[in-house]
Amino acid sequence: MRQSKLLPQNVIEIGSLEGIRMAVLNNIGVGLGSSVYIKKEISSGDLVPNPKNLE
Repeated sequence: MRQSKLLPQNVIEIGSLEGIRMAVLNNIGVGLGSSVYIKKEISSGDLVPNPKNLE
């Protein structure tokens, strides 16, 4: 993430995939996870995957 200059100011942990999905849909931040879980949101354009290598 440092190489991409994506340094979060605040970090929260959410205990479920549904919680992460809802947080991202409500513009609270970004999430890392499987695109399989959010396939519907990607298809509809509600969420946009960022395929950049963040290592």
